[in-house]
Amino acid sequence: MVDKTNIKKWDLNLLRVFVVVYKLQNLKRASELVGLSAPSLSLKLAKLKEQIGAELFFKTSKGFEPTDIAHKLFQQVEPLLSRLDDALENVKGFQPADIEGAIVVDLGQHFAPWLPLSLHNIISEQSPNAYLIADYFTRDSAVRLRRAEVELGIQFDQVEEHKDILSLKIGEVEGCFLVRDGHPLSDSIETVEQAIQYGFAMYEQNITAVGSNGLFIEALEQATIPYKIRFKSPSALTVHEILKSTDFVLPTALPPKRILPKGLRAVTLKDERFKSMFQVNAYIYQENRYSERCKWLVDMIKSVFLPEVLNK
Repeated sequence: MVDKTNIKKWDLNLLRVFVVVYKLQNLKRASELVGLSAPSLSLKLAKLKEQIGAELFFKTSKGFEPTDIAHKLFQQVEPLLSRLDDALENVKGFQPADIEGAIVVDLGQHFAPWLPLSLHNIISEQSPNAYLIADYFTRDSAVRLRRAEVELGIQFDQVEEHKDILSLKIGEVEGCFLVRDGHPLSDSIETVEQAIQYGFAMYEQNITAVGSNGLFIEALEQATIPYKIRFKSPSALTVHEILKSTDFVLPTALPPKRILPKGLRAVTLKDERFKSMFQVNAYIYQENRYSERCKWLVDMIKSVFLPEVLNK
């Protein structure tokens, strides 16, 4: 049992390390997240185990499995540490320049080709000791948010709802088709049938399951308009290269300020049967709803989207 006489000697960082390992259940990933080597992390866990007086994890082939004691400790400690961090942020005053290490954001495939550059530029300017990790938004992103593997996700307003994952509107983007320079389509078309005849190259959405095709294809199906998917890949670079060598068209979102890949151009759709603007949300774990750092991230991403929307 815990020696209450030595409670003042406790290192809160031991509990913080414990919370990260508990969430990830993987020593290597936990060490990368907290910025320590795996051996150093093991030593901290051993010290905490000694202070608690009980085993906290069992090492298995899949990682670190929490014991019953660990479950009880996490349930008591994690909310307290979260509130403590929020309180310290409010007292000290959050400063982006104080951030060190990785800032991890999961992005929908439609935003992955262009949003990371804008975020990288802002982070480099405001948080010179931090760096961006831009990953794909997948069906596992909700779990990653809960485990603190990712700070927030960016995706269209179409994600399965979870009571502990909050969605915040950050802006809107205009739907469009990407095609190669020299493609037969003009820069603006009146009906969707003009684009469908060439077949689609698409990002693999991977939101709920492999094979998910997104909002535009759902709208086509609801309107019972036939279409053909000719190519799909989760790699935006691969899809773009396919577009450059074919007459396929890519249903996607028009980036703010029309920042497009070299060799490709946007075709806007004027068909009144289909939405032209699509809402984009930030998804965060509810325990971070009062975090100044999280608010800064959301506001930073809003700054990329909103100026283009407001100027329309």
